[in-house]
Parts: sequence; structure tokens; C-alpha cells
Amino acid sequence: MKIMNSKIFTNNFKRVFISLFFVSILFTGTLVVNNQSAFADKHEKVDVKADKDDADVKADDPAGAKPGLQITLTNPLKSENLEDFVQVVLAVILKFLIPILAILFIYTGFQLVMSGGDKAARKTAKDNFFNLVIGAVLILGAWTFGNVILNTLRETGILN
Repeated sequence: MKIMNSKIFTNNFKRVFISLFFVSILFTGTLVVNNQSAFADKHEKVDVKADKDDADVKADDPAGAKPGLQITLTNPLKSENLEDFVQVVLAVILKFLIPILAILFIYTGFQLVMSGGDKAARKTAKDNFFNLVIGAVLILGAWTFGNVILNTLRETGILN
């Protein structure tokens, strides 16, 4: 019996640890938002001309380009700063997690209905359903908490 209880404890500990790990990732992503931009602006370009002759270099070039390789860098991201980037990443994560939660709710409901009179199967289905509800509350709570913090920081003027 003691081995059985330690196995149950280990399984529950793993579930809690995994849930807390994902919640901490969500919190870290929303709380470590900084007003400083680590990305190039959408229209920022870096140009360097590459020619063998100096004749192609225009005298009125404001960048003062010199002969060399012409390179243009554009921002492939849809976000202009770290805050927008984190919001885009969280939106993508939620777009994947919400359908997964819905499928798992259907699956555990199906388990509960199909358990019939088997008390062990019914208890397993109830436990799975309870764990699923806890996971859903943690995921949606983390998202809500992150949005509340971001909105509060914006209203106080810490974030623009």
C-alpha cells in the first residue's frame, strides 16, 4: 500500500510540476516585457553599396555609402518591440491550448459516460476531469493575470 501511495504522489507531483512549469513560462513571457525594443523597425534598412568603381557612389547619398556589398535588412516579425512580440507568442500558444482543452473536456466527459457502473473507471474519469479543470483555470488565469499586469503598467505610464 505504501508503494501505491508513493506512486500516486509521484504522478500528482509530476502533474503539478508540469502545470506550474507552463504557467511560469506564460508569466515569464508577460512579466519580463520591457519598453526597450530589441528588434529593428519595420522600415529600417541598412544599405551598403558594392561596386568595383567609385563612380556608382552618389555624392548626395545621405548615408555616405561606400563601395561594398549592398545588404538590406527588414524586420520579418509583425511586432516592433518586445511587448508586442510576447503578446503575439502568447496569442499563438492560446490558439493551440484552447482547442486542446476542448478536446480533452470532450474526452474526459466521454470517459465519465462510458464508465457505466464501474466505480474505478468512474473515479479515474472524475480525477482526470478535475485535473483538466485545474489546468484550464491555471492557463486562463495566467493569461488573465498577465493581461491585467500589462494593462496596469500601460495605464501608469511605465509601458507606452
